[in-house]
Amino acid sequence: MCLIKICGCTCPLNAQSCAALGADFIGVLCSSKSPRFVSQERAAEITQAVRKENKEVVLVFVDEEQEFILGYLETSGAKAVQLHGENGLRQAPFLPSDVMQIHIHDLKPSLLMSQVEAFADCFLLDRSPGKGPTCEWKDLELPQNKQIMLAGGLNKKNIREFVRQKQAYAIDLCSGLEGPTKGIKDLELVREFIDIVRAG
Repeated sequence: MCLIKICGCTCPLNAQSCAALGADFIGVLCSSKSPRFVSQERAAEITQAVRKENKEVVLVFVDEEQEFILGYLETSGAKAVQLHGENGLRQAPFLPSDVMQIHIHDLKPSLLMSQVEAFADCFLLDRSPGKGPTCEWKDLELPQNKQIMLAGGLNKKNIREFVRQKQAYAIDLCSGLEGPTKGIKDLELVREFIDIVRAG
């Protein structure tokens, strides 16, 4: 079964509702440059709310230092991180071993990428909008024996084909599920997407 990560939630109740509807992971953006940024305290509130549905939060960082990442992990109690940027890759060896690590794969040969393979539980391929889910990522030179998560370019029209082809371990959805307020997901859209994925 293809798992679902809904990213960019800023409200504990909204995040819990997404989890109750069937999302497997809720992504929380911890980079201050993001319009969906949440504080350590809010990340803890969201984590507690999501766990009421027996689901997990993924803390998302962009080029943050080790101390910053560890502070969020300690305050929130979350057990998964998603690391963007070269500096994020460098933090991989220093994170607790019981924390799931999702790393962004830039699809280019990289010494840093090869060094982080030992610590990564999953690689996220963020494809350009419009590419569609038929992107032949399986033909790319990706790390062996690692789960693959896809983001970007997924919509109601093409997600059925994606799920039918069972191309990845999980999909990552964010802005396409929002209403007028960034960080607040439209629960009807969430329900519709989840129903499509589960039906596949």
